Amino acid sequence: MAWTRERVRDELVEAMNIIARAPDPVKSMLKAQPRHHIVRDANESYGYDDPARNLPPTDKDIEWAEERARWMRWLDAGTCKLVRLRALLKPWDFIKKADIPRHRSRGTLTKEVNAGLDKIVRRLNALEVHRQKKFKN
Repeated sequence: MAWTRERVRDELVEAMNIIARAPDPVKSMLKAQPRHHIVRDANESYGYDDPARNLPPTDKDIEWAEERARWMRWLDAGTCKLVRLRALLKPWDFIKKADIPRHRSRGTLTKEVNAGLDKIVRRLNALEVHRQKKFKN
């Protein structure tokens, strides 16, 4: 399956969500605790809400998220910052304020974020083609 800008964006958003939920290294004892479904609300007990949504992610989830986060190393520092902020679902006003030295418009920032996502897409698709060629030989 070929990578698209939307797929990369969605996976980065999910990765940032997982990383944000990950416990601090100081709280590593939480990793050793069993992951039970904790009901905090009546809606959760009747199946309306997912009780596991606030639990720390599993080690497998964290590894998956870290692999996605490493994609952003392919970008220059400024673009990486903008892509990361968008993946964290920060509003555009917040991102415009974070673009300190330049104060660019939302349209320009959107173009830069999309260009960064496109660069990741091209790299992932190239890696996929390389993998397919490697397995054919």
